Amino acid sequence: MLILNILFFVIALVALGFASGLTMRGSLRLFTLMRVSDYVGVFFLIGFAAALPEIFVAIFSAFFGAPVLSYGNILGANLADLTLVLGLAAYFSGGLKIDNHFSRKTFWTTVVLSFLPIIVALDGMVSRADGILLLVIFCMYAWIVILDIKFILKAISAVPFSVFHVKDAIKSFKESTVGHILLAVSTALLVIASMNISGFYSVNAIYFGIVFLGLATTLPELFLNTEAGVLRSSSLVMGAVLGSIAINSTAVLGLLAIISPIKIRLDPLGLLINACFLLVAFILFRTLAYTGKKVSREEGVVLVLIYVLFFISQLYFL
Repeated sequence: MLILNILFFVIALVALGFASGLTMRGSLRLFTLMRVSDYVGVFFLIGFAAALPEIFVAIFSAFFGAPVLSYGNILGANLADLTLVLGLAAYFSGGLKIDNHFSRKTFWTTVVLSFLPIIVALDGMVSRADGILLLVIFCMYAWIVILDIKFILKAISAVPFSVFHVKDAIKSFKESTVGHILLAVSTALLVIASMNISGFYSVNAIYFGIVFLGLATTLPELFLNTEAGVLRSSSLVMGAVLGSIAINSTAVLGLLAIISPIKIRLDPLGLLINACFLLVAFILFRTLAYTGKKVSREEGVVLVLIYVLFFISQLYFL
């Protein structure tokens, strides 16, 4: 039975990787078609696509009565986005240039939002009231992002409505739809397998979510690193990462708590280590990126090593 669950987990992981490719490829084509170059477009088109695995994990883990898996997934995915994803992007691109727009408008907001999952769980419970509050915070954040409506209008007016581009849009939509369906199926299988594996070994489901699901659900962002055109556009990579972290920490966790309130059984030391790694990662990235306006290839390796250390540290609490 255990071998079967591990096999299911591996199959689901492969399917999730394939689905991530389809979903992100379709979203990127739509992004290109609309000629959106601002954070608004990246946030809504790419950020949400990158956060889809976490959204599906939240829905299915709540449905199957294991919301703690999704909570751990959110913590692990946020750290993986900030270190592993950005570090690999810097490495494969030969250096990730940072747009000043992100420095002014989104970085510190994302820092604050990323700590909300830890803050709301300090009393050992993420209640429906906490969930509503998180959704309100997300709506406020999204509203601030879309206030600059001129970028959306410019993007819409720039779409060339020729037969060729309509066919392109339909193809991208079909590709994204298939990707969404595969994402839903693969994440459902991942949640079921994770519940069975963590139950068999009597490990803390939160840390299983942090260690394994957190890494698995960053596949859409990791897929971005394989696209050469994406790596030439730091706004795409940064928008996907920062948008995904913001959505995970507010909308995804809020939805999860409303569907199924979460009782947290988290070791205080483990929580402290998680918070420290997150803070160190943000400070280090801020220092590396905004002093030289670029994260070099070597600095990208440092970010990846931080994730490796985090991964190892969390194994202790399983």
